[in-house]
Order: sequence, then structure tokens, then C-alpha cells
Amino acid sequence: MKLSPDVKALIHANQKIHAVKLLHEQQGISLKDAREQVDAYAASIVDSHPKAGPVSLGPMLLFLALAGLAFYWLLNKS
Repeated sequence: MKLSPDVKALIHANQKIHAVKLLHEQQGISLKDAREQVDAYAASIVDSHPKAGPVSLGPMLLFLALAGLAFYWLLNKS
């Protein structure tokens, strides 16, 4: 599938409708065929990016605990 850089940029910007229209105009293909090509390219982008793993709450809990202790210390300093 050969897509112009402009079409790819629109897909990356999540502007798939505009990408379909531009591809339709550039290549003179039907809107249905243009949509299928845009959807296929968008799916290939999603598949090539790894999913984020689970977020560890440990560092956040440590930060909150230390912030709470600092706040408690400041309130009881006097």
C-alpha cells in the first residue's frame, strides 16, 4: 500500500476521515477503497506499537507517604 506522507500524517494525527478524502482525491480510487487502505494502515500502526504494561503503584505510594510525613512534620513543628 502506497500512501503519501500527507495521508500518513493525517492518520497519525487521528484525522482518518480527512486521510480517506485526500487518498481518494490523490489516487482517484473509490471512497470505500480509500477507507480500507487508511484503516489497514492505521491498524498496522497500532499493531507495531507495544502496549504499556501495568503501572506500579509503589513509587507513587512512597511519594504520598513521604509528602504526608513532611506535611505532618511542618504542622507540628511549632
